[in-house]
Amino acid sequence: VARRPSTVDQSDAERLLLFTVRFGVLLVMVMPLIVTPSALFPFIVGKAIFSRSVIEITFAIWVALAFAYPGHRPVRSWVLAAFGLWVVMSLIAGLAGVSLQRSTWSTYERMQGIFDLVHWYGYIVMTGSVFRTLADWKLAFSVNLAVSALASMLGLGGHYDLITSNWIGSSSRIESTLGNATCVGAYAMVNTFIAAGMIA
Repeated sequence: VARRPSTVDQSDAERLLLFTVRFGVLLVMVMPLIVTPSALFPFIVGKAIFSRSVIEITFAIWVALAFAYPGHRPVRSWVLAAFGLWVVMSLIAGLAGVSLQRSTWSTYERMQGIFDLVHWYGYIVMTGSVFRTLADWKLAFSVNLAVSALASMLGLGGHYDLITSNWIGSSSRIESTLGNATCVGAYAMVNTFIAAGMIA
C-alpha cells in the first residue's frame, strides 16, 4: 500500500494539487446550505447540481494527483469494497427494474439514482485518499460540524420567526435549508454522534 510522503518531501505541484483536492472535498460539505429558490424543487436541485459539479471537478484533479504521486492513491478498505459492491448491485437492480432511466437519473424531486450514487462513491474514494491522519479527519469533521451547526441555527431561527426568508423552510417543524424536517432530523442525529465522538 502506497503511503503519502511527508510534507517536507512534497513538491510545490503536489502540494497545490493536494490542497485543491482537499478544498474540493471540504467544499462539498457546504451542500446542506445550498438552496435555489428559482428551481422547481429549491431544496433538492441546487444541492444535487452543486455537489455533483464540485465532485466531478475535484475528482478530475484527484486523478492527476494520484497518477503523478502514488502516495495519494486509495488504500485497501472494506468500506470502499462494500460501497463499490452496493454500486454494482444498484446497477444490476436498475437494469432489471421497471425503468432504467428512473433508476439511473431518479427524478428532479429526489435527484438520486445510480448516477448520484457513483458520484458519492468517487467522493469517498477521494476523501480516503487525501485525508489520512487524525489531524486530517479532525479538520474534515470540524468543517462538517460547522456547517451542521449553521444549518441548525438557521432552522431554529426560521422556526421561531427570528429569520424570515424564502430559502429557509417554514412549517410547524424545523426544516432549515434542507426543506424537510425528517432530513433535518437525520442530518442532525448523525452530526450529534460525530460531535460526541470528537469530544470523547
